[in-house]
Amino acid sequence: MGCGATKAAPPAGATAAKPAAAAKPVEPAVTAKPTAAAKPGAAKSGFVFDILDADKDGKITRAEYIAGFNILDTDKDGFITRKEFGTESNAPFKLLDKDGDGKLTRKEYEAGFDLFDMDGDGYITRTELHGNVVPKFSFDALDADGDGEITKAEYNKAFDLIDLDKDGFISILEFNCISCLPFPLIDKDGDGKLTRKEWEDGFKQFDLDGDGKITKAEFLIVSRAGFVFELLDADGDGRITFKEYQAGFDILDEDKDGFLTKKEFGSGISSLIFTKLDTDRDGKLSRKEYDAGFALMDIDKDGMIDKREFNITARPGFLFSLLDVDGDGRITREEFNAGFNVLDADGDGHITREEFNCASGAPFHLVDKDGDGVISRQEWHSVFEYFDEDHDGFITAKEFNTLAHPGFLFATLDPNGDGTITRDEYNAAFDVMDTNQNGELSQEEFNCAFFTTLDVDGDGKLSRNEYEAGFDMIDFNKNGTLSKWEFMACCRPGFLFDVLDVDMDGRITKAEYNAGFDFIDGDKDGKLTKEEFGKVSHAIFDKIDLDADGFLTREEWEAGFALFDLDGDGFITRAEFQSVAGPKFAFDSLDADGDGMITREEYEAAFRIMDKNKDGKLTKEEFNLSSAMPFEKLDLDGDGIITFDEYKKGFDMLDLDKDGKLTKAEFMLVNSA
Repeated sequence: MGCGATKAAPPAGATAAKPAAAAKPVEPAVTAKPTAAAKPGAAKSGFVFDILDADKDGKITRAEYIAGFNILDTDKDGFITRKEFGTESNAPFKLLDKDGDGKLTRKEYEAGFDLFDMDGDGYITRTELHGNVVPKFSFDALDADGDGEITKAEYNKAFDLIDLDKDGFISILEFNCISCLPFPLIDKDGDGKLTRKEWEDGFKQFDLDGDGKITKAEFLIVSRAGFVFELLDADGDGRITFKEYQAGFDILDEDKDGFLTKKEFGSGISSLIFTKLDTDRDGKLSRKEYDAGFALMDIDKDGMIDKREFNITARPGFLFSLLDVDGDGRITREEFNAGFNVLDADGDGHITREEFNCASGAPFHLVDKDGDGVISRQEWHSVFEYFDEDHDGFITAKEFNTLAHPGFLFATLDPNGDGTITRDEYNAAFDVMDTNQNGELSQEEFNCAFFTTLDVDGDGKLSRNEYEAGFDMIDFNKNGTLSKWEFMACCRPGFLFDVLDVDMDGRITKAEYNAGFDFIDGDKDGKLTKEEFGKVSHAIFDKIDLDADGFLTREEWEAGFALFDLDGDGFITRAEFQSVAGPKFAFDSLDADGDGMITREEYEAAFRIMDKNKDGKLTKEEFNLSSAMPFEKLDLDGDGIITFDEYKKGFDMLDLDKDGKLTKAEFMLVNSA
C-alpha cells in the first residue's frame, strides 16, 4: 500500500513500465552548446539535468535531450554504456535499456523523452527528471551493475546513494519507496530514520536463502509487493510454470490460514486481479480460486505464463481506480498522463485495444482520434479535457464513467470493434453498464430511449432477463449478430443519417428516405410525432410539418427529401444531411426536451454535441450557423474558436431575466442584437 509521505516519485505503474517510443513530433536536431560538464575533469558528468539543459533555462527541450546522446556517448561508438550514462542509480538506465543488452541505442535513448516529460508539455523539468533518476529504495536502484542480484557491497554502498542530504541517516522521504513495509522492517528502533548500522543489518532481512545475494524475487517477497511477475518467476527465466505459480500462494499467504486476503494479495494493480479471481465474491481467495488464475493467464496454453501474457491479463484496463494513483477520488492531469505508461504493456509507445483492455469499446474510439487502431501518447494527453467536463483540472469518477461507460451505445457493446455485436458481447455489456454492480440497470446507466421498450414490467429498471431479451428484438434478420444498422434502426430511433442510409454507402437514396418513414413510425399509426422523430431534430420537424399540426404525414415526409438534397442530384450525402439536420447553435437544437426553454444543463450539453472532433473547442463550421453574429459574441478573445469556458459564459449573457432558463425570445433577442 502506498504511503503519502513517499509520494515524491511517479506512480509505480508508470515507473515500472518500459519506456514508450516517442510519439511527439521530433524537433529539428540542434547542436548543443559546449558545456563544462562534457569536458574531462568536469565536476559533473553523465545523465544529469545540468548537462542536458544546454541553454540553462531550467527545462530540457526535446532537441536538447536528443543532443545529449552525443555528449554522453564519449567514445562515439553509437551507444551509451552504463558507465557513460553515469548515474549512481541503475534504475533510469534500466528503464531506457529496452532490450536489456547493457547499452542504449540512439532510438532507446530518444524514446525516453516522453517517459520523463510526465505532463506532456514538451519539456522536461528538473522535478520530472529527478522523479525518475533520483535514487530510491527499489531493486533496480540497489542493483548497481544491473546483473539481477544485489550483493552485500552494492547494498551497503546504496546507503550513501539514498542519503541525499548526507546527514548520516536515511529519512522515509529519502527512502522514497512505493511500499511502506520495508522501512519499519529496517528501522529497528522506530525513530523514523535509518542509521548506517540499521541499514546494513537489513541485508539479511532480504537475503532469504542466506547466499549473500538478494534476488529480485527475494526483494519483492520481503517488500510485500503482492502478486507481481518477478515474485512468481522464482528461477528468473522470464516464464512462470504452474509449479512456480502455485508456490506463489504460500508466499503471499502471510498468516498461513489457507486463504489470500486483498491485503496479502497486494494493492494497486494486484487488487484489480484479485477481483477477477475472487469468483464467489467473499473477499478472499481460496487455493482453488487462485490456481484457476493460471489458465486465465496462460493465453497460448503452452503451460507457462510469459511476461507479455501476465501483463495482458493482469494489467488493469481503462479503469478509474488505475488512473487515480493516490486514491483521492479524482484524477489529476499528471496521474492521467502517467497512465499511458501503465497501459502500454509492451512499451512500444502505443496503446493497442488489447492493452486498453476496457469492456466497452466506446472510450477506445474516443481516444483513438485518427482511427488507426492504436492510441498514441499525443492522443492520450489530448483527451484529458474531454473527460474533465467541468474543466476544474480533475476528472471525478462520475465524469470518467460518463464516457468510459457511456450506456447503450454500439461501441460499448462491440468491444473488439469488428462492426458486429454477438449475443455474448451484448449480454456481457450488462455488467459494463451496471456501474454500481447492483444487478439492475437504471435509466441513467442505460442512457438510451430504448430503455422503455425493454422495461417490460415498467418498474423503471432493467433486470438481466429484460435486458437480454432485447437482443432478439434488435436482430431483425435473425442471423445471431447485430449489425450497426440494426442497432441504429431499433435503438436509436429518430431522424438520423445512419437509420436512413440502409445500405450504409454514405448517401441516402429517395427510396431509402421514403422507407425511413416506417422505421421511425414506432406506433405504426401512419404519422410521425416529434417524439418519434427525435429530440435533436425539432427544427427540421417544423420545416417538414407543412400544416403545423404537430404530425408528419407520409406525404409531408416524402416532400422533405428535396430539403436535404441540396445539390439536387437525387442523393442526400452525410454532409448535406448534417448541414440541415445536424447539431447547431439554434434554439430548437439546444432545447433537447422541446419544452420551449433551454436549461443550463441543455445549453452546456449542446457543446459536446456540436464539438464533432471532440477537441474541446468549437469552430465556425461546428457552430453551423449562417449568421456569424452569435459566434462572434461567444468568441470572447476573437481567436476564431470558442472554448468551453467562453461558451459557458454565453448562458448568462443570453439569460436576460436571470431565471436560469433561456426562452426563445431571449435567445433570439440577444442573437439578433
